[in-house]
Amino acid sequence: TAQAMTSAEAIKRELLEQFRRPVLWQRSVEYMIENGVTTFVEIGPGRVLTALIRRIDGNANTKNIDDAPSIRKEAECGHRSDE
Repeated sequence: TAQAMTSAEAIKRELLEQFRRPVLWQRSVEYMIENGVTTFVEIGPGRVLTALIRRIDGNANTKNIDDAPSIRKEAECGHRSDE
C-alpha cells in the first residue's frame, strides 16, 4: 500500500501479500519523505536499499550498519532525530 500500517492484523495481512505481489518500495520511500522522514538506516550487509533511496531522493540522509557491534553502539546512543 506504500502507507503506514498501525494494527497487527494489517501488518500480518500485508506481509503475507508481499509474497504474492511486488513491494512498492519507491512509493513507500516517497510516502516516508512526504511525512517528514529524513534519515534512513539500512541494517545488514550490502547497500542496495541505500542506493535505491538515494536514487529516489538525493537529499536523503542514509546510514549503513552492517555488524553487531555497530548496531549495539547505535542502540546505546538512543538518539532520535525528532527529539
